[in-house]
Order: sequence, then structure tokens, then C-alpha cells
Amino acid sequence: CYGFLIERDGLTVGYSGDTHRCAGLDELAGTADVLVVECNGTHPYHSHMDTGALAELRKEFPGPPFVLTHVGEGVDAAGLDNTVLPDDFQTLTF
Repeated sequence: CYGFLIERDGLTVGYSGDTHRCAGLDELAGTADVLVVECNGTHPYHSHMDTGALAELRKEFPGPPFVLTHVGEGVDAAGLDNTVLPDDFQTLTF
């Protein structure tokens, strides 16, 4: 899985591909000012985040806003502080 850090206008955006909790994702979350992270939900393979893993990541890295992408059916950001589940084509400003 890939993860990227993109710097623009003094803001560092972390972007995760399909993933699960790992050292690379922790590095993105610890470095980014904003983290775009996938949350497809529970899968039989460890290739996607679910809300439980996302909540653990949120606790460990409370600073950067999380923006959810590649969201699976039934995934709800309610109860996850500083986490946004944007609409398609929505523009977010941080």
C-alpha cells in the first residue's frame, strides 16, 4: 500500500492508500497537518481500515483533522472527533 505526504502553501497533507494500522500510517498521521485516510469498513483481509482502527488512530494522533475517503457502506464518522466524511466534490479548507 502507498502513502504520500504532499506539501503546499505551508500545509502538509498525508494521504493513505488502502491500508490498515501500520508504522507507515502512523508516520503519515504523525507528520501531516491533515490526513486523508481510507475507511472502507470491515473486510476479511487486512487491507482496509474500519471505524475501530480509525478510532484508535484518532486517539493516538488527535491533532490533524482526518478526512475519510474510499468509504464503505455503513461507515459513519459520528463519534470520531475532528473527522470529516465529505460529500463528493466538496471543497474543504483547513
